[in-house]
Amino acid sequence: DQVRVQLAASAAAPSLPSSIALPLPFAIRAASITRLRIERPGAAPIDLETLSLRADYEGSRGSWRVERLSMRTPWGPVTASGSLEDRAPFRVRATADASADWRGLRLSASASGPLAELALRLEARPAERDAEVASVLKASTTLRLFGPTLLDGVVLQARGIRPAQLGLARPTLGILDGEGDLDWRPDAP
Repeated sequence: DQVRVQLAASAAAPSLPSSIALPLPFAIRAASITRLRIERPGAAPIDLETLSLRADYEGSRGSWRVERLSMRTPWGPVTASGSLEDRAPFRVRATADASADWRGLRLSASASGPLAELALRLEARPAERDAEVASVLKASTTLRLFGPTLLDGVVLQARGIRPAQLGLARPTLGILDGEGDLDWRPDAP
């Protein structure tokens, strides 16, 4: 019922194999884990609870497919689905929906493209108290898992966001609308 994964420390740069194909097709019709603990060297463990999975692999299709993955994270519940090609460049198509325990935030995300350069899109919608304004915060970037920088610049768009929805006490009046860029700086302290 409980699974513990310990990730080993490594000085070697991560790299992709040429294939993650299996010799036989398989399907997981229903699997569940009460708690999955991921332990990383020098970091706090991550506990995922109440995992359920429905997935399959079909060699003739050339891809792994997750029909449904659901779990309880430290930040709130998540459901996801997607596919991953079994040969380089390992194209990904995935979507996820979540509810953050913090301020009732509703999140939706997508990832697409080759595994080494994933296009990420995130949309956050605060819990609505005022039906007149449909608040949304959007972000998009490219995740480069094996590159010298992890993220490209992040493009942000805000529509109808009230500062109080983000936990900001000041300013108390006004609504945030607009677009902007946020540069990821891996060299920052």
